[in-house]
Amino acid sequence: ATEGMIPLAHALAEVEERGICTVQEFCGPVAARLAHLARYLPWYMSEGLPVLVQGETNEVFLTRRQCAVIMAAALFAALPDPDGGGGDATGQLPEFDLGVLLDTDREKTFCLLSYFHRVCTARDDFLDQVVSFGRRSVEPLTHDFWMQVDLPLQQALVVEGPIEDGAGGLQALTASERLLGGAA
Repeated sequence: ATEGMIPLAHALAEVEERGICTVQEFCGPVAARLAHLARYLPWYMSEGLPVLVQGETNEVFLTRRQCAVIMAAALFAALPDPDGGGGDATGQLPEFDLGVLLDTDREKTFCLLSYFHRVCTARDDFLDQVVSFGRRSVEPLTHDFWMQVDLPLQQALVVEGPIEDGAGGLQALTASERLLGGAA
């Protein structure tokens, strides 16, 4: 449970320099709100944590508040034990270890701190918005298929900023197998 706490403490010393918030704000009301969110994991996720099983196409809808509750519980290592059953095809929840992220990627640690600050200071109407998470499973396309495609690729627009500010677009996240148990 303490894995990643030293890098987190070092990152907290720089939250103000990064424009996230003051150290006092993060260690005071934000940390208190995170603990409050984590405490309510059983209430907000009364039917258990949803799992998108590898090899199956499925979709899960969660409010931003439910996402924040799960992330806060992960920060405090308060998620159910992956070996506790109920989850993927093997009957297990995937491992979700923020300590690995905190130990290995400083920039992602700052993104996580920014996320926590944002959800802990957000209005209820923002937290009540519903987001979807989907997993698509298709048979891999062969080289021959791609060689037969004669249409050009379409233009793409890339915009910088937090994913939460995006509207009307497709938002995709690929996660490492080590961090989220193969959520990619």
